[in-house]
Amino acid sequence: MRMNRRTLLTAYSGSLAALSGCARLTDSSEFRVEVEFNNTSDRERTFHFAFESSDGVEDWITRTMDGGEIETLSRELASDHEWRYHGVSDDEVLSGELRGVESGVCIQLRFVPELNGSDTAQIHQDLDDSC
Repeated sequence: MRMNRRTLLTAYSGSLAALSGCARLTDSSEFRVEVEFNNTSDRERTFHFAFESSDGVEDWITRTMDGGEIETLSRELASDHEWRYHGVSDDEVLSGELRGVESGVCIQLRFVPELNGSDTAQIHQDLDDSC
């Protein structure tokens, strides 16, 4: 009988270890951010973009893109922080706060240097349940 308990406890411990690894893969304390770099101009542009929390700058991204090119990237950020973003295109600097931050949501940012004839860069923010 003692051998069966030992086998059961070993199997239980192994199952817990395996499940704890799976739980880390779907960490519910994070949210996803998708950033779309949209070069609406007809010339090459360089985009610089960063996420910042109270701990400092998390990520600095630089993309050089041809005219008309669109690129999207995704990042997972901790939902227990307040987050800001900073974008630079040519000489224009844009900053803002990520709104709607909570576990399991997806925030979409669209970084556009020119839109509808305006030569002022803009970053639009949307909230989605799934990216």
